[in-house]
Amino acid sequence: MPGHQIKCLYCFKEFDDAAVHFRMETVFNSEDDIEFTDPNTGKEYYSVADITKDPMLSNAARTQLIDRFKTLAGFVQQEDPEYEKFWKKFGGTTEMPAKAHDGVAGVDPWLRRVYDPNNPADQQFFSSTEGPVISDSGLLYKVTDCLGRETTRRVCPFCHNPLPGLYGKYPVKFISIIGITGAGKTVYLSQLVQWFVTDLAKCGITVNPTSMYAYKYRDVNPVEMQRRLPEGTPPQQMQQPLCFDLTYNDEVGRAHNMTMVFYDIAGENCQLSYDDSEVATKAKEFGPFIEHSDGILLVVQPQQFSEPDPVGGPQAVLNVVHGLFDAHANDLDHIPMAVCISKGDIVVQQVLGSQSIPNLQYLKVGRKYRPVFNADSYNKLYEPVYNFVERQSAELIASLSVDYPIHDLFMVSAIGTAIGTFKDDEGEYEAPAAPPLPQRLVEPLLWMLNRFGFIGSTGFINEPNDWFCPQCNRRLHITQEFCPDCKCTEDGRWMCPLCGTVNPAGTAQCSHTEKGFLGMTKRCKGTPIRH
Repeated sequence: MPGHQIKCLYCFKEFDDAAVHFRMETVFNSEDDIEFTDPNTGKEYYSVADITKDPMLSNAARTQLIDRFKTLAGFVQQEDPEYEKFWKKFGGTTEMPAKAHDGVAGVDPWLRRVYDPNNPADQQFFSSTEGPVISDSGLLYKVTDCLGRETTRRVCPFCHNPLPGLYGKYPVKFISIIGITGAGKTVYLSQLVQWFVTDLAKCGITVNPTSMYAYKYRDVNPVEMQRRLPEGTPPQQMQQPLCFDLTYNDEVGRAHNMTMVFYDIAGENCQLSYDDSEVATKAKEFGPFIEHSDGILLVVQPQQFSEPDPVGGPQAVLNVVHGLFDAHANDLDHIPMAVCISKGDIVVQQVLGSQSIPNLQYLKVGRKYRPVFNADSYNKLYEPVYNFVERQSAELIASLSVDYPIHDLFMVSAIGTAIGTFKDDEGEYEAPAAPPLPQRLVEPLLWMLNRFGFIGSTGFINEPNDWFCPQCNRRLHITQEFCPDCKCTEDGRWMCPLCGTVNPAGTAQCSHTEKGFLGMTKRCKGTPIRH
């Protein structure tokens, strides 16, 4: 039975999977392309005029054929008002046109008619004999039109944007990837798309892109030896979301599934401005993609710490992002923020005292990779990376600590080889001098997957906002209010092991009292747990 709750990856409105609309597979360029045959006589008709002028038709037959022609005219291509309304604020759609997809001129997908199988007015466009098709998981994903052509082109019932693959089958996490202008976010994201499937396979996780846009992003922004590096994302252009399904089975055979959706957010759309209206306009257009994020990945390059930019630097961007959550700032208490230092190989000697960033270590049990975050590998780099960022920008560290409680710092290299200067007909340009060898690309996302509860960890993962238990000195995350061993908080308050009452710091016995036998007051005998 249908019953999957879906959140649109474009407008973020929620609906049941049975409420999806469909783009029709049948499509005509114009009414001139419509022709059909009278099933009773075998005569062909090409227009309403042909039907009207036929003297051999009875009034009933003529009316029936005209109605049939009008139904077919409902498959003629035309602009979709809801779709156009959505994309107007981004300067037009970035959906792939028919020619780019099929190699021949055809009808662009957004010009196909959209109909609702649940709307009585639209029933004429659907098969009267073939009902909707439900997947094994109970997801409505296919219908047949009145000409017998099947379509799986599901769209959101509100904004009419496409829902890729079986989107909605699995729980979804939205990830905004924000690049400080000049940080190399486009290079990072292109390389992430290139290596995401392979690198997560080494974690025992199967990754399947659910649309062509992931690979299109890589092809449009190639990172290859001696090839000009891709330019940044045009600030007023909304890139198509990049969608991936992640699946694995744990040790006892339980399936774990998730859909990850990446949004490419240009740094210019998160800059401060003296023009408040400009900031408001950008926030209105691109803000929802950040505001609905389940995780945020901020890409910064090392030089941006040492050369503060009050308009578009890391601190300014964090302020803009935080402002987008003003109405519900508490959400940031639960959203992991990965600060990703790109081009880490530039400062690796300064940070780690070595010539290269250590490879990410994947873990195996026998011949099988384990779907876990390698905390041991990460923690070895944590202190040097944290100290480097703190030396460069104590202000940034303070802002992250207060405004983004769940955050961590990562050092990656999207290219991993020297950049050389080359020349072509257009002049000099920079490009990798050797085949790219990216380092630790997926580590920030593996951390997010752990924070989402999708994968485990080899141990405790260090984070900047960690605290230490005043009793046993155990390191704990900010999301853990009480030490699991001592049942006390960072400020020394302790939970009674007998009755659960939380007592002030420094008290030796639980303060809880209750009426006992014959109305006598009894005090709980619980005391703090000592190690």
